[in-house]
Amino acid sequence: MHPLSYFILAICSGLAPVAAAETALIDLSDPAGDASAVPNVSGQGKANETDIHFAGQGKDRSMVVACQACAGGFPGVVITPLHGSAWDLSGSGYIEASVSNPGAADVMLWIRADNAGDWKKSPWDTEQVRVGAGCTVPVRVTFGRSMGKQGYALDAKAVTRVLLFELQPTAPATFVVHALVAGGKAGNPP
Repeated sequence: MHPLSYFILAICSGLAPVAAAETALIDLSDPAGDASAVPNVSGQGKANETDIHFAGQGKDRSMVVACQACAGGFPGVVITPLHGSAWDLSGSGYIEASVSNPGAADVMLWIRADNAGDWKKSPWDTEQVRVGAGCTVPVRVTFGRSMGKQGYALDAKAVTRVLLFELQPTAPATFVVHALVAGGKAGNPP
């Protein structure tokens, strides 16, 4: 039998390939994890340019991040491991947030995965996504990729933090984080 026939048979019989498991990096349903999320303060930004609060309960609980306009700043949220100094995501190929935009204008959102090290050497991978007004989208950064090109050789065994932020926004905006997970397989292309 041709290999494609096996694939078609597997799909029709319900034996389709299983998606890689995802690992939650923050348990939004558990208020104990709230301490792992703090405002991003970098550039000329200040902590008071971002307000983080949580809405809902249980599996419907989410993180609401309200950012002020700030020239030279990067308002948003920094999420760090609740236990230990880094996540070991060596079996994963990306980090993805499920994010919605409750506002009336689009939001340009950045996601960044960091390793420890000298910030001048940019030890991170990053991507940006436009989140349309009223939309919910996945915002993903793939290890070893930045802005759709080969990026920093991120050590997935030692991810120290994840950032979700706006770059020098000119107007206030809010985004809602519903989940933050690591997934995919190590070494897979985006």
